[in-house]
Amino acid sequence: KLNYFRIYDRWGKLIFETNNLTESWNGLVNGKQAPLETYAWNIACVDADGKLLLRKGMVTMIRD
Repeated sequence: KLNYFRIYDRWGKLIFETNNLTESWNGLVNGKQAPLETYAWNIACVDADGKLLLRKGMVTMIRD
């Protein structure tokens, strides 16, 4: 079960959040392409054994 998946900009502003496993971030912020920068993410979910998993990291937006 996905409790939440969140993405934050470099100032800590929440720009995306979901608890739907099939929903993904489309790279937009307020209807515009997100700036090419690094974003922080964190996730909380429950595995098949009922154990709460918390993870966090960074991702860099690039386009070709």
